[in-house]
Order: sequence, then C-alpha cells, then structure tokens
Amino acid sequence: MTTSAATGPDPAVLEGNLSELSKSRPVPAELLAAARHPESIQYVNGRDGVPTFQWREADGVLRWLGRTSMPSVSSAALIEAFQPGSANVLLYALGSGREARSLLDRLAAHQAVFVVEPSASAAALA
Repeated sequence: MTTSAATGPDPAVLEGNLSELSKSRPVPAELLAAARHPESIQYVNGRDGVPTFQWREADGVLRWLGRTSMPSVSSAALIEAFQPGSANVLLYALGSGREARSLLDRLAAHQAVFVVEPSASAAALA
C-alpha cells in the first residue's frame, strides 16, 4: 500500500537543472521542459517508503516511475551483482534515477553511464 508523499518534488530543482542543461544541450532541455505527464500522476511514497510517482493508464493499469513500486529495493537488487569491469555502462531507461547513481558510485573515474530514455516525461520525473 502506498501513501501520498507529504510534498511533491521542488520545482526549482528541475528548473535549475533545465537552465544548466540548456546552456550546452538546448534541444534535450526543451524536450524535458515540454514533457507532458499523465493526468492522473501522483507523487506518493512507494512500498519501500521512498518518494516516487504513480499513475493510471487509459486502460486503468497502475504504472510506477521506473516500473517499480519499491525503487530503493529494485535498484539495489539490479546493481548488486553487476560487474562493470573497465567498460562504460549503457542503461535502457532511466528508471527512478537510482540505478544510474548506484552505477556511477561503483565505476572508476574514467568510466561513464550512458542512458537511453525514450520517454521525455520519465526523464523529467526522474
């Protein structure tokens, strides 16, 4: 069961990030700024107590940001057995953003995490 999070994310954080991104990458910044989220989107605490987003699709199916109702548990389980070696990492979909952060924490300074996120809305929410 989830409960509503007390407050939503601070809009100033996204605005500041978009402002900085627009200096070097104006097109992605514009895509993120123009992203449209589902009408039913709610900022809630996931089953693990971590704030996240959920919404209902037109067919009534409940969806979660990053496809998980437990972002901290799911990201830890995904990253736990990963062995990056000396290569860079490619993630398909940003999820909640925790996975990319966890990977960056495990990589050497010369390694990178590249993320392919097909949804501007998901990227903006993360």
